[in-house]
Amino acid sequence: MEPTHINDSLTVGLLLDLDNGTLSVFKDGRELGVMKEGFTGAYCWFAGRYCDDVGTVTGKCNMKIKRGIPPVE
Repeated sequence: MEPTHINDSLTVGLLLDLDNGTLSVFKDGRELGVMKEGFTGAYCWFAGRYCDDVGTVTGKCNMKIKRGIPPVE
């Protein structure tokens, strides 16, 4: 677990490894650790970001979900 501030340059990654049954979390390309173990079967993903105008320059929020290669340390 690691505190952070939400900003335009923050990148958070999740790696679901069903061979090992783990869900790992990454922050800005650095693995923070395994969040959960024991996964099996099929999964349906959902992601959401809820924003308001407080503390933002434009009052808009964006989120991207992309498939990619996990970072290698």
